[in-house]
Amino acid sequence: MNNTLQVADSLRGNGYTEQITIVADEAGLPYQRPQLSKDFLSPQGTPKPLPLRGENFFSQKNINLLDGVSAIDIDRPNRQVALSNGNSLGYTHLVLATGVRNRLIECPGSKLDGVHSLRTLDDVQDLHAALPAAKNVVVVGAGFIGLEFAAGARAHDCHVTVLEFAARPMARALSEPMSQWFAQAHRDLGVELRLNEGIESFEAAGGGVSLCFSSRLWRDFLQSFLGHCFWAEVGGWRCVSAS
Repeated sequence: MNNTLQVADSLRGNGYTEQITIVADEAGLPYQRPQLSKDFLSPQGTPKPLPLRGENFFSQKNINLLDGVSAIDIDRPNRQVALSNGNSLGYTHLVLATGVRNRLIECPGSKLDGVHSLRTLDDVQDLHAALPAAKNVVVVGAGFIGLEFAAGARAHDCHVTVLEFAARPMARALSEPMSQWFAQAHRDLGVELRLNEGIESFEAAGGGVSLCFSSRLWRDFLQSFLGHCFWAEVGGWRCVSAS
C-alpha cells in the first residue's frame, strides 16, 4: 500500500488533476506493517496501527480512498473494474499496485484452527489475544518476521520451536556469521531452533505437528512465515522483476 500511496502522491505532485481512486481491501487508513511483528506482539503492546498517511492527506490531495473493498475483475476493452461490493469503476489509466500476500503452507491439516499467518492488523489482533493462553508455539520459517514473532511469543512465556528447512536462519539475506549471531541470540531467549527440518502434516489444535526428518511436536497453535508471492500472480497475471 505504501507504493500505491506514493504513486497517487507523485501524480498529484507532477500536476495530474483528474480523479484518483485507490481501492483497498482492508478497512481503515493504510498503515505501516513492520510493527505488526514487533511491538504489537509484546505483552504490554496494544495493536494500534501507525498510518502511512494522515487522514487529511486524502482530502488535501483530492484522492478518493475506497477501503474495505476489493477489485475482483478487470474489463480491459470497456475500461471497467468490478468491485466486491457490486459496484464498478471506470478508468482512463489503471495502476496495478497489489503488493504481495503470504505464501501459504500447503500440507494435510493446514486449514485447521490454530494455524495462523501474520500479514494484516486483523491477524496480529487475533494473535495478540491468543498468545497469553498459549503454551506451545511452533513457527515455520526462520526469516526476519518468523524470528521476530518467536521472540514475541517467548515474551509471553510460551515454549517456542522454530522450524527452518535451510541449514541456517535467513540464509538468503544474511552472511553466515550474521545468521549464526541471530540464531544464538534467539537460543539465548529460550527459542528452540530446528534447522534442516520440514513439515508433513498438522493435527487439530492442541495436537501435533508431524515433521519430515524427526519426531512430532505438540502445539497450541502454529504460525507460518514462508515468504510472499504477488497478489497479481494469484489473480493469474504474470509478474516480472523490475530489475
